[in-house]
Amino acid sequence: MTMMRYLKRVSSDCQVFVTTHSTNFLDTAEMKNVYLVSKPKSTQIQLLDVEEVETQVPRELGIRLSSLFMFDRLVFVEGQSDEEIFREWASTLGVNFSQSNVGFILMGGVRNFANFAAEATLSFLTKRQVKMWFIMDRDEREDSEISKFHKTLSQNGTLKVLKKREIENYLLCPRTIIEFINYKKKYSVNQTIQELPTEYSIKETMEKCAEKLKQFAIDKRIAKFVCKPIYLSIKQLFEEYQETTIVSRVGDEIQRIIEQLEQEKEKLELIHTEQSEAVNKVWSLSKLDIVPGDLLLDMVCQEYGVRFRKERDGAWLSALMNEHEIDKEIKQIIYEIGN
Repeated sequence: MTMMRYLKRVSSDCQVFVTTHSTNFLDTAEMKNVYLVSKPKSTQIQLLDVEEVETQVPRELGIRLSSLFMFDRLVFVEGQSDEEIFREWASTLGVNFSQSNVGFILMGGVRNFANFAAEATLSFLTKRQVKMWFIMDRDEREDSEISKFHKTLSQNGTLKVLKKREIENYLLCPRTIIEFINYKKKYSVNQTIQELPTEYSIKETMEKCAEKLKQFAIDKRIAKFVCKPIYLSIKQLFEEYQETTIVSRVGDEIQRIIEQLEQEKEKLELIHTEQSEAVNKVWSLSKLDIVPGDLLLDMVCQEYGVRFRKERDGAWLSALMNEHEIDKEIKQIIYEIGN
């Protein structure tokens, strides 16, 4: 809002062009000044009116018109493999998503959550009485970050943050991994059929591979804390008239960032200790939930001469699971969506 007020103020004396992926500007800008820039084959610029916003913006975000008018329920997931895995699990559980008019929207990662969960988009779908679920991996997110996601959705949708690190952690089923390895070997040109591992040996291999990924899991948590971006404060530069030159003010801002980075550097050892202790505290019981599931599956498969690729193998592995092998948390989500 502060940025919008500033732009309106300076635009009275000069012409201002702003490009943004944020849909928040739609709520405060005058529609006569809003253009949609898209690139189907070549760059196209279109002036939007109020009626076009409700159809053009959602479509540009990746929400198909069929999703808006033919589905009663929409499930927002991070990527294509997530949708395929959930559909396979639903089929195994006897839940017919088609009968319940369930459609999936691919967000292209959690980084795009704010765009898809923008107030304009949610209110548009809510007016059409479309029920919405947002499903995302836990990754290294803290409870405070998840609370912000819940606050963004408010009452317009349901947020499901997986308890395990990512969806592939729910595929760690020894019996199905054996079947997967068998199929891979059977239909691979360069593989020879060998005696298959036992469920016990698969469990041992998972434990061994998880130990190899322990430091990586800790490093990911540390990176979450120390790799946050630091920006120059535009507000500080232009909030009020200052007699100093812009060069001087920018220099002061850069110096502030340097000092802030030095402070962060001094905290590194403390953060490393805290995150290592946090992982060690739950490691013995939760190691298979903490490490990246896709990397763990691939490491296990490599021990037996095959590979796991999440983009093409996730749905395959999930289709091999029996009903009792699907995690209770996943069952609750699927039953809620398809009920």
